[in-house]
Amino acid sequence: RGVGIGAQVVADGVQPTAVGQAAVCSGNNGVAIGITAAASGNDVVAIGATAGRTSGGGDNCVLIGKGAGLNATGNDNVFLGNTVGASSTGARNVVIGKTAGNTMTTGSDNIWIGYQCGLSTGAVSDRLIIENSSDVTTPLINGQFASEGGTRAAFVNINGRFQTSWVSATAAFTAIAGDKILADTATTAAFTVTLPVGVDGDEVSFADSKNNWGTDNLTIARAGSDTIIGGATTLVLSTNDAAVKLVFFGTEWITAP
Repeated sequence: RGVGIGAQVVADGVQPTAVGQAAVCSGNNGVAIGITAAASGNDVVAIGATAGRTSGGGDNCVLIGKGAGLNATGNDNVFLGNTVGASSTGARNVVIGKTAGNTMTTGSDNIWIGYQCGLSTGAVSDRLIIENSSDVTTPLINGQFASEGGTRAAFVNINGRFQTSWVSATAAFTAIAGDKILADTATTAAFTVTLPVGVDGDEVSFADSKNNWGTDNLTIARAGSDTIIGGATTLVLSTNDAAVKLVFFGTEWITAP
């Protein structure tokens, strides 16, 4: 038994729901809502005018937005936004944002987020892209998922500085890459911060938040066999109102402006 509301609706299959002029739900457990929206595959949700209109989507798809998945035939896709994934024949894609992945074809296993993200990208698979434009060469976040079978390694690039907030510290702890530490040695006493095991490009910053390092020093200690500025195992900061940024390169933490 199904639900069909509107002129020329088609509500076939098992438990279909079709709402809107000429909406079609011919698969099992599907939902098609909107003028000429179509859910032809099984367990498909198509919401929005012309969503899934031509193909009705593959199985287990969510198509939300005017023209979302318009000609899509692959399975297990999630397309959210106007004309998102309109031509996709790939599978297991998650694409969010107006016209994102509009010309995606056989690509599979992608996650693309943002207005026009991957707009002109066709047969690309296993990609993570977050960008507010069609740029897929230097998007804000560009990643590659490990391919099935492990034939390609995973990576993620951030085109810009990874920024974290400054955090206060009054006692010993181990930093993580990207930390910006307001080291307060006045409230308690001198203490030690241990650096993380370094990876090229890692940064950790320190600032004397209470103008007290000259009285109660801040000590920075290495992790493992890493060294600090010329082969040292520790760095003692003893100048009031100072600030230091360390960057890891090779086997050593060095200062940077």
